[in-house]
Amino acid sequence: MNLNRPSRHFQLGFLLVTAVLWGDAVAHAALVIEIEDTTIDAGGLGTIDIFLRSDGTSSDNVAIASYRVAITTISESGGDLQFQASSNDIEVNRQNSLEQLEPSYVFFGDANPTNFLATRQDPNRRLLQADDSTFSLIDGSFTDRTIGPTNLLLARIELQHITPSPDTATGQYRISLVQDPGFTTFLDSTFTPIDINPDSFVNPANATDNFAFGAGLVTVGVVAVPEPSSIVVLCGGVLACIVRRRRPTKSVRKS
Repeated sequence: MNLNRPSRHFQLGFLLVTAVLWGDAVAHAALVIEIEDTTIDAGGLGTIDIFLRSDGTSSDNVAIASYRVAITTISESGGDLQFQASSNDIEVNRQNSLEQLEPSYVFFGDANPTNFLATRQDPNRRLLQADDSTFSLIDGSFTDRTIGPTNLLLARIELQHITPSPDTATGQYRISLVQDPGFTTFLDSTFTPIDINPDSFVNPANATDNFAFGAGLVTVGVVAVPEPSSIVVLCGGVLACIVRRRRPTKSVRKS
């Protein structure tokens, strides 16, 4: 167990406050945070990817990423979508760092594997706080990563659908970026905040806003299992085709 873990959010929180108070007026482009759509089997596990890019006006340097995402229900029947629990009994609310293995990961090659920390924040397991950075344990410094117009993988969030009736449960949910500068902010190595494109956030006045970049739709569907009678019919048809193809053709004799 790493005893330094409980202080991670506090340390990053201190950096965020310092950035707000002392950050200079350096011109930056805006960052776009995009959450993809995905599907998950009823009663199953799945992931959803969060991407980061510049809005195209210029590039930006990012060394610290702190963001909060939440699950809201659009429609559901017989189940509940949650951020997945960890297999680690000591840190059950902490997610795995699956994104760090991907070459498209925003801090690939620049980050210590222990820098990524994503933990569930509420009893309903529908709020997740994630913190990541290029912090070096060797010299205590941060390294800027240039963000251009191409999507880079920020996180691969793990999901789980809980249901007592996987044969009938369905639902649609939205994973969205939380618009709160106290929890969602990006900094460069000088702790200067980077603007976030407003389209990264869901319009709070529109509960069904699915057009924001930072709003990914999760569709929960029932896995269709063929009935035994259907399987028999299918196998019979395949067997008939095989027999027909192997049957020798008769030659026609000429008189």
